[in-house]
Amino acid sequence: MLFAIEEINNSTDLLPGISLGYKIYDACASIARAVRVTLALANGNEMVSTLSEATCTRPAQVQAILGESFSSPCMAMATVIGPFHVPLAEVPVCRLRGDPDNPELSKNGDIMLGGIFSFHNKWKDKQDIYMQKPLPLQCTRGFQFAQAMLFAIEEINNSTDLLPGISLGYNIYDVCASIARGVRVTLALANGNEVVSTPSEAACARPAQVQAIIGGTFSSPCMAISTVIGPFHIPLISHYATCACLSDKTKYPSFLRTIPSDYYQSSALAQLVKYFGWTWVGAIRTNDDYGNNGMATFIETAQKLGICLEYSVSVFRTDPPDKIQKIVDIIKASTSKVIVTFLSPTDLYVIVHELSNHNLTGYQWVGTEGWIFDFQTAAMDRHHVLDGAIGLSIPKAHVSGMREFMLDVKPFYSSSNELFTEFWETLFSCKFKQSMSSAGNERECTGHEDVTQVQNSFTDMSLMPIFYNVYKGVYAVAHALHNILSCNKTCDSNVQLDPFMILQHIRKIKFKTKEGDEVYFNENGDPAAKYEIINWQPTENGIVDFVTVGLYDASLPADKQLNLQDKSLFWTQNSQQVPVSVCSEKCPPGTRKVLQKGKPVCCYDCLRCAEGEISNITEINNSTDLLPGISLGYKIYDVCGSIARGVKVALALANGNEMIAVPSEASCTIPAQVQAIMGESSSSPSMAIATVVGPFHIPMISHFATCACLSDKTKYPSFLRTIPSDYYQSRALAQEFQFAQAMLFAIEEINNSTDLLPGISLGYKIYDICGSIARGVRVTLALANGNEMEFEPSAAPCTRSAQVQVIMGETSSSPSMAIATVIGPFYIPMISHFATCACLSDKTKYPSFLRTIPSDYYQSRALAQLVKHFGWTWVGAIRTNDDYGNNGMAIFIETAQQLGICIEYSVAVFRTDPPDKRRKIIDIIKASTSKVIVAFLSHLDMDMVIHELSHHNMTGYQWVGSESWIVDSQTAAMDKHRILDGAIGLSIPKAHVSGMREFMLDVKPLNSSSQELFTEFWEALFSYSITCVRCDPEFWSNERRDACVKKEAEFLSYEEIMGALLTAASLFGTCMTAVVALIFFRYRQTPVVKANNSELSFLLLFSLTLCFLCSLTFIGRPSEWSCMLRHTAFGITFVLCISCVLGKTIVVLMAFRATLPGSDVMKWFGPAQQKLSVVGFTLVQVIICILWLAISPPFPFKNFKESKDKIILECALGGFQFAQAMLFAIEEINNNTDLLPGMSLGYKMYDACGSIARGVRVALALANGNEDVSAPTEAPCTKPAQVQAIMGETSSSPCMAISTVIGPFHIPLISHFATCACLSDKTKYASFLRTIPSDYYQSRALAQLVKHFGWTWVGAIRTNDDYGNNGMATFIETAQQLGICLEYSVPFFRTDPPDKIQKIVDIIKASTSKVIVAFLSHMDMDVLIHVLSNHNLSGYQWVGSEGWIFDSQTAAMDRHHVLDGAIGLSIPKAHVSGMREFMLDVKPLNTSSNEMFTEFWETLFSCKFKQSMSSAGNERECTGHEDVNQVQNSFTDMSLMPIFYNVYKGVYAVAHALHNILSCNKTCDNNVQLDPFTILQHIRKIQFKTKEGDEVYFNENGDPAAKYRQTPIVRANNSELSFLLLFSLTLCFLCSLTFIGRPSEWSCMLRHTAFGITFVLCISCVLGKTIVVLMAFRATLPGSDVMKWFGPAQQKLSVLGFTLVQVIICILWLTISPPFPFKNFKEFKDKIIIECALGSAIGFWAVLGYIGLLAMLCFVLAFLARKLPDNFNEAKFITFSMLIFCAVWITFIPAYVSSPGKFSVAVEIFAILASSFGLLICIFIPKCYIILLKPEKNTKKNMMGKGAPKSF
Repeated sequence: MLFAIEEINNSTDLLPGISLGYKIYDACASIARAVRVTLALANGNEMVSTLSEATCTRPAQVQAILGESFSSPCMAMATVIGPFHVPLAEVPVCRLRGDPDNPELSKNGDIMLGGIFSFHNKWKDKQDIYMQKPLPLQCTRGFQFAQAMLFAIEEINNSTDLLPGISLGYNIYDVCASIARGVRVTLALANGNEVVSTPSEAACARPAQVQAIIGGTFSSPCMAISTVIGPFHIPLISHYATCACLSDKTKYPSFLRTIPSDYYQSSALAQLVKYFGWTWVGAIRTNDDYGNNGMATFIETAQKLGICLEYSVSVFRTDPPDKIQKIVDIIKASTSKVIVTFLSPTDLYVIVHELSNHNLTGYQWVGTEGWIFDFQTAAMDRHHVLDGAIGLSIPKAHVSGMREFMLDVKPFYSSSNELFTEFWETLFSCKFKQSMSSAGNERECTGHEDVTQVQNSFTDMSLMPIFYNVYKGVYAVAHALHNILSCNKTCDSNVQLDPFMILQHIRKIKFKTKEGDEVYFNENGDPAAKYEIINWQPTENGIVDFVTVGLYDASLPADKQLNLQDKSLFWTQNSQQVPVSVCSEKCPPGTRKVLQKGKPVCCYDCLRCAEGEISNITEINNSTDLLPGISLGYKIYDVCGSIARGVKVALALANGNEMIAVPSEASCTIPAQVQAIMGESSSSPSMAIATVVGPFHIPMISHFATCACLSDKTKYPSFLRTIPSDYYQSRALAQEFQFAQAMLFAIEEINNSTDLLPGISLGYKIYDICGSIARGVRVTLALANGNEMEFEPSAAPCTRSAQVQVIMGETSSSPSMAIATVIGPFYIPMISHFATCACLSDKTKYPSFLRTIPSDYYQSRALAQLVKHFGWTWVGAIRTNDDYGNNGMAIFIETAQQLGICIEYSVAVFRTDPPDKRRKIIDIIKASTSKVIVAFLSHLDMDMVIHELSHHNMTGYQWVGSESWIVDSQTAAMDKHRILDGAIGLSIPKAHVSGMREFMLDVKPLNSSSQELFTEFWEALFSYSITCVRCDPEFWSNERRDACVKKEAEFLSYEEIMGALLTAASLFGTCMTAVVALIFFRYRQTPVVKANNSELSFLLLFSLTLCFLCSLTFIGRPSEWSCMLRHTAFGITFVLCISCVLGKTIVVLMAFRATLPGSDVMKWFGPAQQKLSVVGFTLVQVIICILWLAISPPFPFKNFKESKDKIILECALGGFQFAQAMLFAIEEINNNTDLLPGMSLGYKMYDACGSIARGVRVALALANGNEDVSAPTEAPCTKPAQVQAIMGETSSSPCMAISTVIGPFHIPLISHFATCACLSDKTKYASFLRTIPSDYYQSRALAQLVKHFGWTWVGAIRTNDDYGNNGMATFIETAQQLGICLEYSVPFFRTDPPDKIQKIVDIIKASTSKVIVAFLSHMDMDVLIHVLSNHNLSGYQWVGSEGWIFDSQTAAMDRHHVLDGAIGLSIPKAHVSGMREFMLDVKPLNTSSNEMFTEFWETLFSCKFKQSMSSAGNERECTGHEDVNQVQNSFTDMSLMPIFYNVYKGVYAVAHALHNILSCNKTCDNNVQLDPFTILQHIRKIQFKTKEGDEVYFNENGDPAAKYRQTPIVRANNSELSFLLLFSLTLCFLCSLTFIGRPSEWSCMLRHTAFGITFVLCISCVLGKTIVVLMAFRATLPGSDVMKWFGPAQQKLSVLGFTLVQVIICILWLTISPPFPFKNFKEFKDKIIIECALGSAIGFWAVLGYIGLLAMLCFVLAFLARKLPDNFNEAKFITFSMLIFCAVWITFIPAYVSSPGKFSVAVEIFAILASSFGLLICIFIPKCYIILLKPEKNTKKNMMGKGAPKSF
């Protein structure tokens, strides 16, 4: 169509000067949508919300419509747009096209109702001869629904209470189950049915012919009809259209129904299936709106209830036989025994008929109201396929008089109506004599046949509930009319009726029928959902009895909606046993569920739990053993992946969800709403939630949070999990294990061979790299180097042979690239079996890489040729987002384009992608028109794609695949929904290796139990998930693994041998000491005892006795007292003992020192002093022990682990400045006599360590106090908050979590740096305020800033947290309003894996936009800069948020000038007098009681205090007097002063609020009872000025005023070297003059030395500039300080140094053998050549050689830097200049040597001038050109590489 339009528009003959436009819609193969978009094309697409006085007649929006592809939609569309086909030249008048359509039944009345029913359901065969206008099509079947409508109308007309004096009339049409005819007769009902043969002058606007329409049996026709009559507001009330889609009032505003929506039926069916324990079912649905929508809701509910679908197939009555056969084959191959059907009776006929032919019985059928109580369906089931079916139906109904009315049909009473005659003939299989349809020899009808004597579809009243729905619909209209006409005894006939008014009243009516049933409609136009549960039970005569066995009422609470009665149920094959339909039987206690690979979660094996683990849980509500008579309910929340929301809903689960607007007097202690919480999936949210619910002791059980930190029961006491900690995580992978086995098989075969390597055996070392590139590189180096560890330098040579000769592997391309890069220099061959990326063929990068699988270069081209072969020129493409997929797809696209194949879309996917990204890919495929998808995917990613496509039932695409998945059996096995059926692709040729299969399958873990890997592999082979629960540390599993038994406590007891021996030794020592004491006492007067200082000896013996006895306190069960006693007794007695020994030693020493004449030393250490020393030493130990026992005494401890590796989390001191800003404000306020006089503010500060979980915990500690309550207390729980306000946190995500937690306490939380706009929502964060503006304003300001510079095509990067995501969302919204387009928008977080970061780099590389808007925190920006620097990604214009734009550390680490010229918004600069001095005045010795100050001091100065516990290494010692002003680091940097000022303002806001509350004047009222809620209210109202004159106040959202300013980051280039270079070049040019003229002694010495020194000076300047460029762009590591070693001072020094070397060479040359004038007689006979002899040739060549050396060095460095960013980088020009320089002087050598006389001088002058001009022109002329001729480019922006892209 587009081609034709373009051809016409380009034609000069057809419509010259006229251009055709177009509007094209996708009708999605839906008739209803086709009708809707057709009307949109006719009317335009504007929305009219109010009635307009303007004329409604206006030109059509389009002049013609092309399409549709199929007949049925065309019929519906042509019917709708027919009335609009008025020639544009005519005056708009009313015209009816075609013949009028007369109603089958009609009757006039005061008010007319319309009816549309399918009297017949198929067209009669007839022959058209095409010689005259064809007769209308004829149909066959009954009209019970119409009769129900007639009965209701007649009953109303005969009523004196309802619409007295008003008669209802009707026009009823037969739509023959045709959507197109349904639309046509509906328009006939709306417009009237008159014939208009010529244009009419009458106005086109007139009242509708009917006030409401009853009918519409099926959903699809109702959707089309409702779309058409929606604009007319005519109510359409259906009795049988159940599709949930019809509840959408935006699409179907005038649709109502008296039958419940399938939304409720689908949910009820899922609950019914779950009730009987069927967790493994199949599903069949009608392929229309009814079946597809109903089944989609069923599947969604079923998945939530743990029901798995083995298959889900669609069918339609007109499907070809091969498709029906395919469905039969699927059922045959299935293992599920329950089939859930969402089918119409007609479609079920088709399936049952086919199943009967294959004798497929024994399945339990679950049905919908569409067929479950249809007697014709039961009658035609001759083979009892459906016996025992169970399902939902509309509740049975009885309407008195209706049956008699419907059976009272007489053709002669209504002989004027052909329909009754036709019906009579069909009913009794006879013909009236006068009948036009008489044929054959059928018997003649008399008209007196008895209807009650026949049994057929007409006399069957099983559809009475549906007839009742028609009846209720008519009565709903009547009651609405009754209200509108204000009927009492009479009705007001003067009221002007219109359908819209009637529609509004119908929606509001509520009445009871004569049978007592209440009728009303909800906001969606649906009635209350009630169903009966029907069971098909066979009777003796073979007829099925529809038995009601239960009820379902959606209006009741969830646990009471499904109610099955105690009746005997019959199941398939007349069994009274409930069928079993499970993929796997329930696992018994003591076992665990192990998912079967490639199958849904319902399919598993049961393996015995490991030691220490148990399982004793079964399906609870269905169990008669576990909780009999008790049912478990649930409340499930979606936390949307947000930690803050996770905390909020956890509190909602704990507290209930009620809203308390004011403080309540009721007791706050109420039972928890839930008894346990299941979830969360991730570790970080689990930590935050477990912290919050911990104090409530609500168990939280996670199924997927694996972080080992969650095992800490001191922090997370109520947390449990059913997945092992990461500590125990397995690493086995079966497929990789197979590859290893293949290698082992080959090695074993070679070793056993006598022909290949005879006498040589191959060994192997095989590593598991766990899918990690980093580990792959590490183990590769281990293979190359061996695995020994060297702690110190070795004297042995480092060169030794490699440990392995060849490396086999790796499987994937990306690891292979990394590994091959590392081992390339060692030339170790690496042979891969599955790495196919074409990039690995580059031998310059991967010289030692080989492979036994073809390169993707060939596969990609082959795939493109395969696609072309089949004529597919319009395809979609999906690739794995790694080197394999990206490179392979790039080659495919390139080849495809050459072959004329177009790619509609090309998307990347990775198995770890978030759900929203996966959903986006699904939407792209859905919206596409191409039917062929080329998939360059790994099998793992294809498995994920299949899973997603299955959920959306996306079949019908032709898949073209790469080798990775096309022959993967597991991929094929998991494709249950036949997504990939018919796929075609390329694979490695099949192969067979004799003996390999048997070798690989011969694996027994018991045979190789010493090998841990085999055991782990065995477990992994049969296990993919673990559901056993590890016992509590005090318990262990019993033998059956179904219960935990208490562990036996082990301690050193007196009963065991070791305890008894130690006790005996202790007592023996005591006795020995006692014996010695007795001996000493007996002989105390003897010289030996006296000489040994008897008093100290006895005291020593006493203390030794105590030492022996105190060992007994270590034996026996530890108790609180024994723990304290054993250590203190041991400490004191041993000190007493040692003190005695020390005293005796000193006595001996002093005695021998007191030998000098006159020495009186002994008088200072006599007996008294000896005793005093012993007492003193012992007393010190006693004091130590007392302090120990008082502060933190020993306690009994249950040790559950000996020693295991720990992860130690440490916190940085980054927020220390913010804390000091708070301290400064508090100190200033406390010293102020005007603000809070007589009051002092205190503080409690916590370090949150950047952890949300810890932030929540310490916030609760601030609110509750920090006491430990180990047991319930009788004291009231309500007590004042510990703090009145909280200052902080720095980031948005922690603030959201903390604010959610402390919100109920009304404690103000005032943040200085949390900018997320979401925090302005006071319904969620009621007590949150901030002194920094919301990102709402910043995001809008950034968009306006971008617009200001005319940038309409930009990229965007955001921090992947609440700050970045919310800020970027607002930016994008504003940008779109301003006409700015985003090429890409990617999230980023500093902890993202390398592959994700690489993806972002690739996106930026591939982009065409040159402006990047970055909503990043400074930490994320630091990481991003490092990555971008590594890829040399400069030349982009960055636009930044306040998070990083004025961060000095970010600027400092940008060594490669990635951010040069950045622009963005920051908080206005601020200065607070005294704050800087206060913050820098930190002395650890003055605050030595606080460890943090000491730790901070040590970090700040990289030293250690002598007493510091953290001393390590040989760091210098801290003195405590270091000068803070002498260091330059992040602490002394005051660039964050605006943020410190925000902290300051926050503290002052609280102080001003307190000032107002306490009515402070000269003093404050101390009697006022403070509470956080009052303070919060006052803070919101405060308005004051700081001492710096800035006004502080909060708006209604708790935000301050928003002010930003633009802050460019610009760096200056060093120009001093440029001027020095120019000076040296000037000297170079001048020095050439010294070579001209008569040589003299001085000129000879001057010319060479001047030349040598000036050229070295010149080259040194160039070399300095080159090194500057190289260093600036090569300092890639974050925090690298390489540039500080080559700053301006060092640059000058290097120039001086290089030049000085040449000066020294020249001095030596001139000193030793200088040049001199020389008369050359040899060259010419007739001339004397006067020239300068070199004196020393060595000196001359040394000068030239040094110049050459520097020039070559400069050339090499400049060459290395040549690809750095263009405009800033001079390296390219320097490279070229050095190339000229070197070329000139290399050619100078032979020219100089071979040139005679003055020509050699000319050669040297030429060389000097040529090289000088080269330097001058290459380096300076380009700059002069810009300065003089292109001044518009002489900007910082252009110099920093931010200019427009170059054109080549």
